[in-house]
Amino acid sequence: LGWYFADSPHFATVAGGIRNAPMGAVVQVNWRLPSGTVTPHTMFVYSRTASGVDVIESNWAASLSVRHRFISFADFDLRAVSYTVYKVISNLA
Repeated sequence: LGWYFADSPHFATVAGGIRNAPMGAVVQVNWRLPSGTVTPHTMFVYSRTASGVDVIESNWAASLSVRHRFISFADFDLRAVSYTVYKVISNLA
């Protein structure tokens, strides 16, 4: 499970993980479904509160869809098997 990881001049890992994720951060996570299956997933942080993060993600609830949802830190801690939070640090153009 996971992604191709390589150094990039455009992204930096966010120290402190999900609780420090800034708006626009990219979260790559191995997520445990209620069935116990673990699946890789990517989401973008829309906002963060004291109790969790609002994310924008695609193909989660249904194929070919984009949606917004709130994930509490308690649920994230329960479901995230492993994850990395990245922030964009330079223009990709």
